[in-house]
Amino acid sequence: MAKQLSKVGVTDGALATAAQVTQSIDALTGADAYDLTLSGSSTTTGSINILASAASNLTLEVNESAQFEFLNGAPNTGSFIVQTSPDTGKGALQSYFGQGTGTVFSTTIPNQLFGLKYITGSNATEGELSMTFGKRDLSGLGSPALNMNNFYVAYEPGGIFTNAQGELELHLGEHDQVGTGIVLQYRGGLTALSQTSSYAGYFSSSAFPNQQLHTRPFAISATSTVNDSNPAFVINKNITGLTTSNFSVDYGGNISSSGDITGGTLSISSNQINFTNLPTSDPGVVGRLYRDGATVKVSI
Repeated sequence: MAKQLSKVGVTDGALATAAQVTQSIDALTGADAYDLTLSGSSTTTGSINILASAASNLTLEVNESAQFEFLNGAPNTGSFIVQTSPDTGKGALQSYFGQGTGTVFSTTIPNQLFGLKYITGSNATEGELSMTFGKRDLSGLGSPALNMNNFYVAYEPGGIFTNAQGELELHLGEHDQVGTGIVLQYRGGLTALSQTSSYAGYFSSSAFPNQQLHTRPFAISATSTVNDSNPAFVINKNITGLTTSNFSVDYGGNISSSGDITGGTLSISSNQINFTNLPTSDPGVVGRLYRDGATVKVSI
């Protein structure tokens, strides 16, 4: 049980003993355990570290040079309030609030964040879940457009940076590739070159409004204006400079493809088939249709 500070023997005009003075010093320096109760306002300059107890290992840190990892393997340093729970064998939980600088792939990332992080296994080998709200300035990783305001949630069965087992992300706000919107993203692959990404949600970019510029390999789009001109499902081969999709299905059920549709047997069941812009002379390509006056013919 902790001791109590005592005023016994402390009177006006009497000499103060060493014990009467050192009890306060011991209490404030942590040299001995005393129960302290503060009444009124308190102003503290500098860092604060609170350890609930040696057994609990629950800590609260208020520090202008706090160090923690926003994602496992992405250290942050700055003015943060950080609370860390003990790892009970089932996982460790951390919350943080403040601003500072992180490091991602050896690149400094200024950020202003409120977030939560949960990991299991050594170095998040059994899973990592992270949620943040605020600004992450990723412009050092490629483009000034990556200075983002967003709400971000990510989960990976292993460490989030690895993508080895597949990573699921939710972005509300600005996204580093699709512009702005509400984006659900899946990424998998051991390296940036081998990763596969897919996107679903509402998003827009200046290069390709209401669709996805960097789709690999597909996108599902639910735009703010639902009509036949806004595609519902898109597959794009070229991930840069797109102006049209290679394959799309729009909200009216229309299918558009820039390539061939092949199969062992192709069946079309409809009460109306329209062929527009047929050539008016034999194209000389076996199997291709053309129009000779009012007659449709097949080139042989």
